[in-house]
Amino acid sequence: MAIDKCLYSIYYDNFQTFKAAITRCLEQTHTTYKQELDTLLTLQFQSFDKS
Repeated sequence: MAIDKCLYSIYYDNFQTFKAAITRCLEQTHTTYKQELDTLLTLQFQSFDKS
């Protein structure tokens, strides 16, 4: 998953660098990680009739 590649197993010296890494990851959601996220975020819902 995208967040795994951005944050897991990486040490950040301080909160500012950690926050910058999150921001960079979020900025890449529509480019680098788009295909991966598209498979997770689908708009296909199943409807059920009330009975």
